[in-house]
Amino acid sequence: PCEVVEMETDTDYLLEAGDAIAVRLARDTALAVVDTSLANFLAHAAARRGLIAGRDYGMASCDESPQVVAIFPWLSRLNFDRNALGSQAADMMLALLRGEPQISSIVMRDTWVPGETLPDRNRSR
Repeated sequence: PCEVVEMETDTDYLLEAGDAIAVRLARDTALAVVDTSLANFLAHAAARRGLIAGRDYGMASCDESPQVVAIFPWLSRLNFDRNALGSQAADMMLALLRGEPQISSIVMRDTWVPGETLPDRNRSR
């Protein structure tokens, strides 16, 4: 099963939600988070319970930034060209303003960075 949890930015809410999510983590659970700040926050919430991403649960981020490389380099994540993404979005908006047909979607190239936060199913336990 898949569950989507939208998280607010209020600190008290995040602390409560982080603990609630950490309680539910297990070896067959993976978190797909929208950015590295949330990944870092949830990893810390889980660590407070003695859980480690890649060993006790999985985590992957749909974001990469220079901060990730410096702070959380072992995070499993997607890497994509943010400038190309912004340029494509601007082109699509300008086309709409000119009255051109809307493009339903564009596939952007990305690179998977395996990291260490998803369990290796080939490794013996």
